Amino acid sequence: SASNSRLSYLCVPYERSEKGMEFIMDSLNQIEIQNIRHICGHASEFCSKINYYKTLTSDTNVTNVFDDLNNECTNLKSELVNML
Repeated sequence: SASNSRLSYLCVPYERSEKGMEFIMDSLNQIEIQNIRHICGHASEFCSKINYYKTLTSDTNVTNVFDDLNNECTNLKSELVNML
């Protein structure tokens, strides 16, 4: 999806090297940093919703997909928090 690719773009410098991430973080302004914080908050809300929806089904395939989404969302949030 489009938003997923935008979020992945934010994490690419962090995955490449710490030096690259420092360069990116030095060039961010306060609004951009605030936007990253908002993304982290939305990621937490999304994880909570995923966990709720998981309780509504007994289908193992669906719960596995929800678990994968939750793990990816949690990892993304952790990477973003580490950038700050």
